[in-house]
Amino acid sequence: MSSGKAAWLLLLLMSVMGCDPVDDGAATDAASSGASRVQGKAWLLYGVADDGASIVTRIWRSRPPPANLGLSNDLNFLITDSMGSTAEGRALVTNHKHAQFSEVDGPAGGYHWDAESTVVWIPIGDAHDQATVSLTSAGMEVASFVVPSKIALHSSHIVEEISVTGAPESRINIVIIGDGYTANEAAKFQSDSDAIANFLLSTRPYNEYRNLFNIHRIITESAESGADHPDLGIDVINRFGSSFNCGGIPRSLCANDSLVFSVVLGHLPETDQVLVLVNDDRYGGAGGQVATTSTHASSPYIAVHEFGHTLAGLADEYETATGNRPIIAPEANVSLSSELGEIKWSHWIEDGTMLPTRDAFATSNVEPIGAYEGARYHSIGIFRPAPACKMRESESELCAVCVEESVRRFHSQSSLISQLRRPLAKQSTSQVEQLLLSFKLS
Repeated sequence: MSSGKAAWLLLLLMSVMGCDPVDDGAATDAASSGASRVQGKAWLLYGVADDGASIVTRIWRSRPPPANLGLSNDLNFLITDSMGSTAEGRALVTNHKHAQFSEVDGPAGGYHWDAESTVVWIPIGDAHDQATVSLTSAGMEVASFVVPSKIALHSSHIVEEISVTGAPESRINIVIIGDGYTANEAAKFQSDSDAIANFLLSTRPYNEYRNLFNIHRIITESAESGADHPDLGIDVINRFGSSFNCGGIPRSLCANDSLVFSVVLGHLPETDQVLVLVNDDRYGGAGGQVATTSTHASSPYIAVHEFGHTLAGLADEYETATGNRPIIAPEANVSLSSELGEIKWSHWIEDGTMLPTRDAFATSNVEPIGAYEGARYHSIGIFRPAPACKMRESESELCAVCVEESVRRFHSQSSLISQLRRPLAKQSTSQVEQLLLSFKLS
């Protein structure tokens, strides 16, 4: 079975997108997507390996999944090709991983999703011409999709390591991919992506937990430099369709996620977070599993802010409205109450701190921790922990509450312990006390 590069398609199965952020709901059937379906709230990506020997799928499902949708290593496949021939067998299930997505500043209205990710390899030989693939677990179909006859991986991509600290299954894997960089601007992309990565790894708490991250970049080629500016009548031919003014928000910069995934997951299927770095100096960006930032001077700050959404599950703390948003507080850094016993971060609030806390009492952008009114696009009725944390002002630093939640999320998605072993031989009492459990850090 091949584990080579795969070309990927993103299927429109994102029933989770735009859902009520606090409503994980019951299982839903996304059969309305037409060519494919997944039971439960899910993303499904699939592709065909270069040698045509395997279909590769990656499935994100709501966590915990519905009780009748357990996706264990016992996963079977049935393939029916365009001539009606069938093949069946057991798929190889690898890389179970916890993933959490939060996007509260996008045109879709925002979402917050606790999920798990699974990579599945299906041997198909040469029978993938318009093949229909069905995946079943415990006798129940959990996914069905159609593989087109010709899926080609774009040839002009170069993958480079920026910072690699361990095996991808035990790390949070970030990919920076360029858009709007022409063939003559590859060196500029390398310099720009180095600046982003270096800034990220020097920013608290990423600097203290840098060994939990792998960072790669993928060099791509666009016909023209920059991004579309619909509000200015500028139309650019770039690789991933990057454009400002998404959802009518001038600073909102988005790319075609399916095109991005078709490259990124083809090279690095273990990717957890993608950043599209767009070669345009207008201020802009957006969060999501495919986050974006421009090459504006503030781009490193924008990138870290957007990662606060997707890697740490944090809410925006500013008050600028971006459409009609409900006043809700599912994230760790926002609260609907200023009562001490009801605030999620009460353990950070010192005795004697006024609640709610006035901005006039601030001693810095991030101190003291209290309950400051105004967050998540609303000026009243919702509270944030610090006067002006990075989730409110991108060029600030993260407050203690956001750092704590970031670290908790980092550890939920990665591990520094790569091997556990117990002593085999009988040891003296003192040795046993020292060697009851030894471990190796990767």
